[in-house]
Amino acid sequence: MNLKHIGLQVVENDIEKFYQNILNFEILRTFNLSENITNEIFEIKEDVKVIYGNCEGIDFELFVSKKIKNSTYNHICIETENATEILEKAKQNGYKTYVRQNNENNTFFITDSNFNTFEIKNIIK
Repeated sequence: MNLKHIGLQVVENDIEKFYQNILNFEILRTFNLSENITNEIFEIKEDVKVIYGNCEGIDFELFVSKKIKNSTYNHICIETENATEILEKAKQNGYKTYVRQNNENNTFFITDSNFNTFEIKNIIK
């Protein structure tokens, strides 16, 4: 079994500001799902724009919605060579950040406007 992509509900203004500018998300295609389809699959009654793309080797489907989710424990962990840079970009753009101090390697958490949380770790060589 292989992970194909991760689907997240996001707000429109985070596409460029958070996903493209902070996580280096590259848009590959955009499509729409009708209210009938979203209701059948997710039990959400709304037409939704979906932006499919890649973030440093990880594919994402970003479901653009005006609805704000509640905060959860769900998160995505990413290892990268530029974790500190990602954290600083998130701080500069006003996103919630948290640094978990660790003796060997700090772990960074950044959260978009819709409570999608990313755990960012440096690749240890």
